[in-house]
Amino acid sequence: MTMYWNRKFEVVGQVLIWLLLFGLSLSFLLEMTSPAKAFSLSLKGVFLLMVVAYWNSLFLLPRYFLRNQFGWYFFSVGLTLMGLLSLNYWLAEWPIFQRPPREAVLLWQDVPVEQLAQRRRPFFFPPFFFSMLGVLFFSTVYTLAKVFWQKQTLQQQLEQDRTQYELNFLRSQINPHFLFNALNNLNATIRLRPAKAQDFLLRLSDLLRYILEYGKDERITLQQEIQYLEHYLFFQGQKDESFTNISLHIEEGTEQGLQLEPMLFLPLVENAFVHSYRTEASERWVYIQLFCQNGELSFTVENNLSDTAGAQVSAQDRTGLGLQNVRRRLEILYPDQYRLSYGVKEDRFQLHLNLQLYEN
Repeated sequence: MTMYWNRKFEVVGQVLIWLLLFGLSLSFLLEMTSPAKAFSLSLKGVFLLMVVAYWNSLFLLPRYFLRNQFGWYFFSVGLTLMGLLSLNYWLAEWPIFQRPPREAVLLWQDVPVEQLAQRRRPFFFPPFFFSMLGVLFFSTVYTLAKVFWQKQTLQQQLEQDRTQYELNFLRSQINPHFLFNALNNLNATIRLRPAKAQDFLLRLSDLLRYILEYGKDERITLQQEIQYLEHYLFFQGQKDESFTNISLHIEEGTEQGLQLEPMLFLPLVENAFVHSYRTEASERWVYIQLFCQNGELSFTVENNLSDTAGAQVSAQDRTGLGLQNVRRRLEILYPDQYRLSYGVKEDRFQLHLNLQLYEN
């Protein structure tokens, strides 16, 4: 699952961090001087630290570090630190930013004069230089982590877009192929059986409606896919009278409300019809069996061998664009959830698909 960098969360988090630093500085300085001066000193310190953080994050890292210009980066960091330290010393000369001397601080805390020489204040905070180094370090880690996260997210998005583009391309290969066959069937029906042409045309209309309404969906119900196959088998039976048996058997108890990829079975069934062709007037047959229960779908297609293939035909000879198409779609949509096998068994070619589906 792709995760995205939340810009609002980032802004709110940064505001809270700077407010926390300002509050800590203010509480510390209130022990040393008046509230007004403590406020101004805290504001100055946090402002300079923010300059370090954002100058490093928004300019130095993208301009030098991320372009592998490490020498220029560290040189620029040194100049930045020296410039801000000089600015801090210059601002310290302003009356509003002048810190009281140590003796005045101790007197502010009601320490007797005779104890001034012996009193040593604990080292609560590092000097301002080390504060800037700390902020510089954390801003660097934060920015590099953000860049890495965004690159990973972009890579995942590009991979998803590429997969979706490939899937759409595989789907688009089905529709023209089907439409070409259906129009050929309609042409044959008009010439040979004009009385049935109207019924044929209505069924073709239903199939085209199926493609337009459901073909672009990510998932359809198994029942809708079965209805699509029934129409397709009708077309094939009308086209070729040499078929002695075309059957679609739905096992009792099949859960038809489960969802799956649209037009997943069509290339498998088309493959059976194409490779059952015989030049002589002998029987042709295609048998389809489907069963789905507890999310486990079993789909089997069997057909007679063509007279050009014979009993010695190999599975590789029987594969084509249709089966390669289906296998690739299964790899994209159902990785590690399917088994597709096919081959010649005695007098027939058999294909079996086992697919793990899940309820809505």
